[in-house]
Amino acid sequence: MTVLDDRALGRATLARQLLLDRAGLPAEDAIAHLGGLQAQEPQEPFTGLWSRLRAFEPSHLSGLLTGRRVVRTHLMRRTVHLLTADDALDWRSRHESMLRQRVLGVYRGELTGVDLDELAATGRAVMADGEPRTMSELLQAVEERWPTAGQWPTAGRRRRALGEMLVPALVPAAQIPPRGLWRTRAGVRHVLLSAWLGREVTPSAPHGTDPVGQALVRRYLAAYGPATSADLRAWCGLAGLPAAIAAIREELVTFRDEHIHRSAVTDTERQTRAMVIAHEMAHMWFGDLVTLQWWDDIWLNESFAEYMGFQTLTEATRYRDTWTDYAAGHKSWGYDADQRPTTHP
Repeated sequence: MTVLDDRALGRATLARQLLLDRAGLPAEDAIAHLGGLQAQEPQEPFTGLWSRLRAFEPSHLSGLLTGRRVVRTHLMRRTVHLLTADDALDWRSRHESMLRQRVLGVYRGELTGVDLDELAATGRAVMADGEPRTMSELLQAVEERWPTAGQWPTAGRRRRALGEMLVPALVPAAQIPPRGLWRTRAGVRHVLLSAWLGREVTPSAPHGTDPVGQALVRRYLAAYGPATSADLRAWCGLAGLPAAIAAIREELVTFRDEHIHRSAVTDTERQTRAMVIAHEMAHMWFGDLVTLQWWDDIWLNESFAEYMGFQTLTEATRYRDTWTDYAAGHKSWGYDADQRPTTHP
């Protein structure tokens, strides 16, 4: 097994990111290779592609946007990304639970009493005519059912909560041109993603399968690898990817594994390795009982696995003092972290 040092790892990542030498790819192919480009700031994709492609001209990307070959939409980590039309449609359903939970993590209180399925249906009905609408116009259309009138800042936060839940989370929408065109300043106007691209969003895969998760692993490693599963999750914000990684394990090469010991080890190192194994086994066991459509809070998923890891080591191994480590360190830290508004995204 080859072990990559930091310099080799950095060079490999730069090469896969097309940043060691400009590539001769068309802009659309480069966007697909990169798994999309961060596009919160509308002009940043132009800089990103110019840095990577030999013959890139801003008009190339503007043409792809107006030609509906690429699209601006909320996806990874609930941020605006520039994606190919195919990727936006194929990947959207896999991200839906994460998008919803990230909004609830910030605005759970403001959305108390709001039937999210009803809000989604209302939003889709309003947008069904294909007319571009600003967020204010969308909110005006749903405020009769969910009033936001009241004193600031309470009314303002509820209005923002409805807006962020409606479009980024519940209704797949595109931010259409002139937003995102070269040297063009324009506000955000939304239309249904399916209406803009001319075909429906790919539905969720049957329970027990995750073809999109597996595709994301392959695409991420092609553009950012070598990388860890934690890196992958930080990129897209999705839970449940360890199963996707396990499903394509035979396609992957391991360059580094800190828990495979080849010389004498201490009891502490053995305990740490046992803890990692028990933690991951808890995920696998619990994953057979529930689905992420129901148990979709990442914090609760990880907390459960951590708790069961300590419990398993205490009851089934010779590391009887493991529970003391949990009580002394992890428990108090967990109580504190659980209260943060960003803990349940």
